[in-house]
Amino acid sequence: MSKVIRIPKSVFLRLQKHAEPLVDTPANVIERLLDFYEEHNEEDEMFKSSEVNENRERDSEALDFDIFLAPASEENIKTSIKGSVHLSTAKKYLSSEQFESLSESLGENISFHCWAMNENSRAYYRTMKKNDYVLFKITGSGFFNFVGKVIYKFENEDFGQALWDVTPGKPWELIFVLDEIKPIKIDRVKMVEAFGYKSNYDVPGFRRVTTDHVEKMLAKYGSIDQMIDQLSE
Repeated sequence: MSKVIRIPKSVFLRLQKHAEPLVDTPANVIERLLDFYEEHNEEDEMFKSSEVNENRERDSEALDFDIFLAPASEENIKTSIKGSVHLSTAKKYLSSEQFESLSESLGENISFHCWAMNENSRAYYRTMKKNDYVLFKITGSGFFNFVGKVIYKFENEDFGQALWDVTPGKPWELIFVLDEIKPIKIDRVKMVEAFGYKSNYDVPGFRRVTTDHVEKMLAKYGSIDQMIDQLSE
């Protein structure tokens, strides 16, 4: 049931500055501001580490891979995870250097799977490397639905806009290419608990699982593949 909230005129005028005329409602703008706030200020276990701590952790970690958690819409999943992107489509938007590097990373394949982040997640994108894992959770499903491994990444705003729905001001410009895409069905609660997080953690945005939590998972399951096998329904 919707609630009526009275907003002072001064606050409403501030909201208007962040709204797209004839498109946004006050609720849309407030939701967008909340998304931004949660991306930068939420105090869950995964987000407390500052970038400095991330770098210190990376200097001392023994793991040769990272694991990322990615909430995703069903529509975007259909576009580039269930479905794939043909190289001919990518060529329309990539620089010649990007296209050559992408083609080389794909070997003999002529299509690929991919995903993206926006500028809010650049710190995560910066740390992402080849052979890192990404676990996808389709919004509203209650499950993690796909897993894939990173093989290449590039920045291209035009490519992101051509592929996925874009929130105004938040283009999907930080692209990463995935291989070994595998459909899975793992209950969200079981997955986050496997990494040692609280059961109510709902993955509000793209996240990197910190090394200590990856190690908790490895101590219990031995590998990410074994964890997936044991938790899958």
